[in-house]
Amino acid sequence: MKDAGYTGYLSSEYEGVREPWRSIEQVRRQHSLMRQTADKL
Repeated sequence: MKDAGYTGYLSSEYEGVREPWRSIEQVRRQHSLMRQTADKL
C-alpha cells in the first residue's frame, strides 16, 4: 500500500458482544493486528 502511494487511513468496526472490558480488549487487539499488517505491506 505504501509503495503504491496510498496515503489514506484504515477503518475498523466492532460488532461483537458489548461486555465491559471485553469489547475494549478485542478492539485493541484488532487495531494492533491492523497496524502490524499495514507495516508489512
